[in-house]
Amino acid sequence: MALDSSTGAELYKAKASGGLAGGVITYLRDDKQYVAFVSGNVSRLTFGNAGSPTLNIYALDGNNVAPAAQPVAAVSGVVGAADSVVGRITYGQVCAMCHGGQGEGAIGPKLAGIKDRMEQKQIVEWIKNPSDKMPKLYPSMLDEQKVIDVAAYLEKL
Repeated sequence: MALDSSTGAELYKAKASGGLAGGVITYLRDDKQYVAFVSGNVSRLTFGNAGSPTLNIYALDGNNVAPAAQPVAAVSGVVGAADSVVGRITYGQVCAMCHGGQGEGAIGPKLAGIKDRMEQKQIVEWIKNPSDKMPKLYPSMLDEQKVIDVAAYLEKL
């Protein structure tokens, strides 16, 4: 999100492929200022994440210079069986920054042991319709399949 420094008005807003995974840099080229950051991978070393980071580059005039990667949706639109391995990767890219690498909790609540409090169907609904404290990730960042996969992974924590 880019804001006008004098008024605070929103100038530009775009979805990234996941949480920011490092610093934000700004640079000039041909008298035009750009902002760049990596998203979609919290920490390969800390969380053992196998996701692919995405380099996002934006011009300050609001033109998207290099389009951010969009989440990959099921091509057919048909939801398959839950895949906890894919869910682990998605969790590492999207959820771990708030809920901890192993679901131990950080700025977000602890998710380890959630299967003792909720069934998979309830976990799926909770991811789709979170409390006001959590960002709504479905359906913009997480499609139906990714929600089911993350729920399957959470059941193993």
